[in-house]
Amino acid sequence: MPQVPFTQAGIDQKLAELYSQPDELLQQQASAARSDFRAWLKTIFSFSPEQSSYLDQMGQEWIMESGYTTAKAIGHRLPINLQPDQPLPPVRPSSKYVRTKDETTTSNSVKGVEVTGSVSFIIEYID
Repeated sequence: MPQVPFTQAGIDQKLAELYSQPDELLQQQASAARSDFRAWLKTIFSFSPEQSSYLDQMGQEWIMESGYTTAKAIGHRLPINLQPDQPLPPVRPSSKYVRTKDETTTSNSVKGVEVTGSVSFIIEYID
């Protein structure tokens, strides 16, 4: 699969590509995201050197949790959003803050497990 830019358009393109695959192949991608989120991101998306460096420096706990959350979304063909979908501001901020917002609901019934909702990655710049 070719890499796409790490933008909402790129995420949408990659999700359409992934979600068109049979369940077995989709679950392989979900497993790869869960087991090594950084490596999986770098195979899926093209990052600028600054983005790649930032990703390399992100805390392992955030990486593990975000990998699990992303894998759950992918495994159930849920939307994944990037907010805001903006480039770095013209004046370099003092800090960048990234958080994962998991808005999924997992239900169990006689029909099996159902997961609904979405996952968002929210990027904020702080002065």
